[in-house]
Amino acid sequence: MANNYYDGTGVLLLDTVTPVITALFDGYKLDPTYPGNGAAYVALIAEDNSPQWIDVRDGLEIVAKQHQLSLGDGEERSLTDLIELLATHFQTTQSSVLHDLLSNEELDNEPNLYSLFVIAQMLDDGHGLRAIEWQGCWHSSKPRLSEFGGDFFYNSRSLRLSGNSSTWLELARTLEAALLADELDDAARLITQSVGRVLAGVNDTAIRVELHERVCAMLHNSQH
Repeated sequence: MANNYYDGTGVLLLDTVTPVITALFDGYKLDPTYPGNGAAYVALIAEDNSPQWIDVRDGLEIVAKQHQLSLGDGEERSLTDLIELLATHFQTTQSSVLHDLLSNEELDNEPNLYSLFVIAQMLDDGHGLRAIEWQGCWHSSKPRLSEFGGDFFYNSRSLRLSGNSSTWLELARTLEAALLADELDDAARLITQSVGRVLAGVNDTAIRVELHERVCAMLHNSQH
């Protein structure tokens, strides 16, 4: 029997580590001092740490108490209620993205970095979180096929990109098959879809359209 694992490390790019950042990312082995110069270490190590939404909720409750916000009596506040309470305190405009995220998020699963980034944008207590860079890998205790690989994740206010080695291997196989069959329309479609996925990661619609036009023009000009 083989054991499968996933490990990853990354950095938060921000102005400073604040109580909100600690509440959100402490489950990711947050180290505010390394590597420094506007970057703080985060990690997910198999059989070592396991971020939980309940810990995020508890951390945000501590932040609310530090700001002397009323939590009410009786039943404890939900994660959504705490976020809304703190967002109002920090005078942050409520985000439809945040509400959609929380309504669709399985709160009994591990909080992912994208979800935490969105919440952090609503709760800026001076942290100035600009982006998250992440690289991870999955591996097995036995050297079996398809049990090893890597992935990356980059998320900022303007761009969101992610990918993994399995996706690129599949693209290579499919593209090779199309080339060998002289199906150049299929090959071109695959390449276009890959570029389209990168463009889709640009958050601003107007900029995305402008980039699309410029990429097309550059590809056209490169043939002359």
